[in-house]
Amino acid sequence: MKQEVSHRIFDLFLKTLSKLRSKNEIDLFLSELLTPTERIMLAKRVSVAFLLDKGYDYRQISYLLKVSTSTIGIIARDFKGSKGFKSKVKEVVREDKESEFWMKLGEDVTGTLASAGTKAGSWRYLHDKAKKKRRSKAF
Repeated sequence: MKQEVSHRIFDLFLKTLSKLRSKNEIDLFLSELLTPTERIMLAKRVSVAFLLDKGYDYRQISYLLKVSTSTIGIIARDFKGSKGFKSKVKEVVREDKESEFWMKLGEDVTGTLASAGTKAGSWRYLHDKAKKKRRSKAF
């Protein structure tokens, strides 16, 4: 394929992606464009970068995502030198940390109120739910 044609089709692909406005639109588009295996592989690549940025080691990531450590090394190398990919992953990690903060705060508040004595049963219930939800996150 000529380089001019290659540039044109990639530009068309990027313009198409830029028209996607919501998570649902993106999901529908990718579901129709990619095979289930391709979707999983792309999601795993992003997840590897996400976990690396959160401080997980290669063995932990390999176990969680069922990918080889050499695959993780390739993604780590690419991630280290990237700009756009890295900034978006870091943005998601930041949002995840904020979410974790609020979940932990909710757990702490309900824990304090749960130990208040009488009429603390509802707070204990909420505290247990908050604790389970925060700890149920895979990563």
